[in-house]
Amino acid sequence: MRIGSVDGDDGTALDGVFGALRLPDGRIAVGVDGGEIGVTLFSPEGEWLLHMGRRGQGPGELKDLWSLWLRAPDTLIVLDLRPARFHLFHADGSWVRTATLDPVVFERPEFAFPLSAGAGYLAATQPDGFPAPPDPADRTADVARHDESGTAVGTAGSFWVHRIVWLDPEMGLSGPPLFGGWAAMVPVAGDGFVYGPAREPQVESHAADGALRRIIRWEARDRAVRPADVDAYGAELRRRLADRGLESARIEEALRRETGDHRPVAEQFPGHGRMLATPGGRLWVEDYRRPLDEGPSPWFVFESDGTVVCRVNVPEGWIPRSVDADHLVATYRDDLDVEYVVVQPVAPPETGP
Repeated sequence: MRIGSVDGDDGTALDGVFGALRLPDGRIAVGVDGGEIGVTLFSPEGEWLLHMGRRGQGPGELKDLWSLWLRAPDTLIVLDLRPARFHLFHADGSWVRTATLDPVVFERPEFAFPLSAGAGYLAATQPDGFPAPPDPADRTADVARHDESGTAVGTAGSFWVHRIVWLDPEMGLSGPPLFGGWAAMVPVAGDGFVYGPAREPQVESHAADGALRRIIRWEARDRAVRPADVDAYGAELRRRLADRGLESARIEEALRRETGDHRPVAEQFPGHGRMLATPGGRLWVEDYRRPLDEGPSPWFVFESDGTVVCRVNVPEGWIPRSVDADHLVATYRDDLDVEYVVVQPVAPPETGP
């Protein structure tokens, strides 16, 4: 099933989707950060039902949205930024409450998500700053546990985020080395979370207090970065910028910033990409997509105990937003840059992993 349109006469035009998920009764919740900001509910057939939220800074009002979750059985939670706060809505459209993180976090937290009902939230604290150029550094994030009001009540530990280098010191632009890994963290059933450091093909399961439960490792394909990978990345970046209508001078400036001699290139590709978790505890882990890759993007699916379920090939161009026991919800843009949400049934192979 596909939600989206060009003209939006039926309420399905989408602008800046930041999250999409399927409720247990089949309805689809889509969060947008442009146009009519907030979360729109659609029927299982894709028909517009209702919208919750509006732009502003008052109770239940939104301004800089980032993520969307479902807290079982029927509470939708939206992460709003600057400052970081969680808005809770019932699936009937009514606002429940807003929890602003205390201490206040103004910058986008590297990790932030709700735990189950009554257990509060986990979120990275305000970063201390950046290293002085041109020195590279490993950036870590302290993750605090917050109660339902947003007040910090404990800690889950300190976690590596990424290797940071300066891309343009004069403009204050920084980021990871080219093809550098970026860690991921997602909540899982039972008030815990999974942390993926990206530096290796492995993920770690933790309790909400940070205690390590298990490590899941798998054998990855060759991860060596070669000159052809850098060339392919530059060519694709040039094509995308040209498609946006940028002038040649601006394209060359962007290429120098992204692929110039000042920017280190990682020796290996990251061990994984994004992660998602089902309400039942299954974990989806994306195999890092490389510049020379073509066709679908492979994702590995694990049970909560680390057992391999299968590999899922997600169509090229799709961005998975959420998964449940038997559905994948993703977004994609067509050749006209029209944004869509697609709901795709999924099931493990009958023959096993």
